[in-house]
Amino acid sequence: ANQYQIDKVCVKALQEQLTDDQITARLYAADILPIAPFDAMEVTAALAVVTSYRNKYAEDLTSSPQSLSISCAIDGAPVISGDVRGYHSDERALSFITFKKKSDEDLWRFLIQLLVLIASDKPVDRGFYFHLHDTTRVAVKRIIKIDESLTPDVARAKLLALLQCEPIARSVACPMFGKTTQTLFANGPSPSSDDKVKAETEFDKFVTDPYSYPGSYELMIFGASPHFSDVYADPDGYMATLLSVRTATCATQKEKNGRLDGWRLIP
Repeated sequence: ANQYQIDKVCVKALQEQLTDDQITARLYAADILPIAPFDAMEVTAALAVVTSYRNKYAEDLTSSPQSLSISCAIDGAPVISGDVRGYHSDERALSFITFKKKSDEDLWRFLIQLLVLIASDKPVDRGFYFHLHDTTRVAVKRIIKIDESLTPDVARAKLLALLQCEPIARSVACPMFGKTTQTLFANGPSPSSDDKVKAETEFDKFVTDPYSYPGSYELMIFGASPHFSDVYADPDGYMATLLSVRTATCATQKEKNGRLDGWRLIP
């Protein structure tokens, strides 16, 4: 079975709030299931994961997700426009569903969407990020609260700093390698020796992980045996500029008990 395609169908089905029968029909119509009798097994497994997500979702969100049209004007930058899906007006919250395991790319994308809502003066107090558990195919919920000091003006300044790095992003490979980049530039564009040691530890952990690295974008760009010093060689400082801005743009702070109390999106 093509698990990626099955997951893709299920994510869209959850966003559209389809029933089990509708999801089953869509899975068969997509022609991504194995031959009988294995097709029924895959459908049962997919619906079990969907149910797990629904249960987590229902713990906090009762209103239907909406799509908000955004037009955010920022001095010195092009207007940010488009649709942001997953807004819940009753809860003043944004939700995001991925069938990946703690995907940094999806989480970062979600945090940017939260910033865009804040910068557009939309009422939003929290975000709910749903992803797969590290070792089992069940849903995990991450709650992200909006810090009171993260005002629309602060959000616009963050987005402007990120937009100004677009030329670098188009010309320089800026990988994440799990938590490596976040660790390396956590304190700004000039990492200390301690930052580098911690970052290299995260780099080695990611590259040797049998689940994370084999299917990553980093593998496609840097090959099977990358070296920390080669990947993060940055003679012109372009990578440091972009990645430190990226880290600062979506800075989060763990609450006292992150699993129960969540995280906080901070200025």
